[in-house]
Amino acid sequence: MAQKNYDIEIDQGEKFGLYFQFTDDNDSLIDLNTYSGGMELRKFAGDGEILVHLSGSGPTGMGAGTGGRYGITGGGSTGFFSSLATGGVSGTGGIFFNASSTGSVVYNATGGVFISMDAKTTSNIPFGRHFYDLEFINPSNETIKVLKGRFVVNREVTKN
Repeated sequence: MAQKNYDIEIDQGEKFGLYFQFTDDNDSLIDLNTYSGGMELRKFAGDGEILVHLSGSGPTGMGAGTGGRYGITGGGSTGFFSSLATGGVSGTGGIFFNASSTGSVVYNATGGVFISMDAKTTSNIPFGRHFYDLEFINPSNETIKVLKGRFVVNREVTKN
């Protein structure tokens, strides 16, 4: 399955949500209960500074337990961080597998993927054109490159 190019544009300070269905080469939906994945946003490919890192897994993926596991780490007031182990600010959101198009995590929507970021995290992303990619890890521990593209952040004018 080839990685698809998909450009995203958001406004600083707005909640972000993206839904899509993950299918095989025959357009059949794939059960993602045992999958995990990650998405990173950087100013440019290969940059050592991470703007946002999202993660997630299905209920049985990567030892997540019944509810699955998901998370988001943003750059906080500096807008970036260098290491997941030592930096960043936790937010609300992540990658939800077998989710519905509204983002509800019921894990019964086979193939549904919902990616979300809270408004506080997006308000700390520097405005401008950045880049991201999204990768899944299947039950055989193989990495699948799913999406990549530009991630444009429009400057927030009114700040509360």
